[in-house]
Amino acid sequence: MLAAPAAMSAGRGHAQTPMTLKASYSTSAFDKLMAQAGALYARRGTTIVEFLRPTPENHDAHLKQTLLRAVTGGLPDVSFQANNHVARLVRSTIAQPLDAFANSDPDWSAVGTSAVGRVGRVNGIVYGIPFQISVPICMVNLDLAARAGVAPDAIPQDWPGLLSLAKQITALGSRLVGGFFDFGAAWTFQALVTAQGGRMATPDGRKVAFDGAEGLAALQVVRGFGEAGMVDMTQSQALQAFGAGMIGVLATSNNVLAGLEQQAGDRFRIGTVPWPLTSPEGRVPAGGRTGVIFTRDAARQAAAWDFLRFMSSPEVQTLVVKATGAIPVDPDAVEAPERLGRFYAEHPNHRAGLARSRQLTGWYSYPGDNTAEITDVMIEHLRSVAARTVAPEPALEAMRRDVQALLPATL
Repeated sequence: MLAAPAAMSAGRGHAQTPMTLKASYSTSAFDKLMAQAGALYARRGTTIVEFLRPTPENHDAHLKQTLLRAVTGGLPDVSFQANNHVARLVRSTIAQPLDAFANSDPDWSAVGTSAVGRVGRVNGIVYGIPFQISVPICMVNLDLAARAGVAPDAIPQDWPGLLSLAKQITALGSRLVGGFFDFGAAWTFQALVTAQGGRMATPDGRKVAFDGAEGLAALQVVRGFGEAGMVDMTQSQALQAFGAGMIGVLATSNNVLAGLEQQAGDRFRIGTVPWPLTSPEGRVPAGGRTGVIFTRDAARQAAAWDFLRFMSSPEVQTLVVKATGAIPVDPDAVEAPERLGRFYAEHPNHRAGLARSRQLTGWYSYPGDNTAEITDVMIEHLRSVAARTVAPEPALEAMRRDVQALLPATL
């Protein structure tokens, strides 16, 4: 069990003098959750955590803000960064290595060697503690599916079936959108590639590797959403439309499940499908946030480790899962009835994400300084495929060319 850290007593020892840690995270949707977790932590000792404001609107904006602060000053002590940005922060020598803390924390071994625990590692070294782990899933408006002739217990579990269902829902008319593929951070495209056992880059990171059969099949799925009636919307607009009952099949993150279930309320039923894996080697990239430490001060590092371990504890992870639908960092929290055991029994939709918790891979981040630019380029190509303005084959070649051009010549 990933209990409260053994270092907690040490953290309290050095925190006899009141200490305030500065922290940052992205997206205002997490404001309430982070405030709640921060308040719980403040009750445990004399260390107080203050979150920087305003909250960056997304992961990439958070990364850009962090890199700027590393130059101009004002870096927080601790930060919850996108999992795919941790390596970038390590290359910039901003994120601090945490092996010394991990090796002296006996309770860390329970999660440190698991699939989830590997999320915060770069080149085998611990640089962060996972806080919120999300995986891609498919959500289905069961009422629209029923109107299209598909019963709740017969919802397809693969892409051909889901795309066929989306077409049937679009055919119902009334301005319904049969399906929507969420491009957010190009993470879902990566999930289509890795679900086939593919890779985003060669092992040395010098060349893209999504330009083969796996990448083409991935773009054909995206094209399928376009053919099934997908319209050009922002992520926020798509989530609102699904919550309003206007989208039939939504490929997105389980991180938004709880909010969408609240929006749906009693107006319509939602079903979920685990992200389809098309190969025995198939994996899904672990999205979400990892807590990293920026401060170089020894005492503040100890306090920051103590805080991050608390944020990965069953107490906080229970809050995270209920608020977002994420996968819990602590596996034991799933089984405990007083934590999440009863929750999963009462909220079976959340099991779609949990079903992939043992099939995680890293959220790949390309080397160099163009991480955010590469994401933007990939999203534009994905959008062109979904809009059916460019066929999958030429789009894949163009994406390969444009991403390769943004990779560093030497590593």
